[in-house]
Amino acid sequence: MSLKDGSKLEVVPAIYASIPAKYKEDAFQWLRDHGHGDLIKNQLSASFGRGEDDKAEDFKNKVSELGLPVQQKVWVEPMTLKAFARERITNGDELPMDKFGVFVGSKTKLTKK
Repeated sequence: MSLKDGSKLEVVPAIYASIPAKYKEDAFQWLRDHGHGDLIKNQLSASFGRGEDDKAEDFKNKVSELGLPVQQKVWVEPMTLKAFARERITNGDELPMDKFGVFVGSKTKLTKK
């Protein structure tokens, strides 16, 4: 819709996704099972308490011998997840909406002249 001042008002699709904590493992397994495991990032780390310097050094040495990092964090980047969900929905492909916290709606966009 064009407005008198030349601005445009349009309603566009809006797709958001955020994996709920309770579905994290299920969502990750679904991605792996459906050939999208490359979306998952994996980072390892280890923490040691007071007085555990010897254990930490021993662990570090063992991991270093393997040539591996010592940190772990597993996640899917939010913007990557959003783009993935948008693509799946747009193409009519399967996506467990609850596991990926997907919201599909519309938003109004105002573009000034």
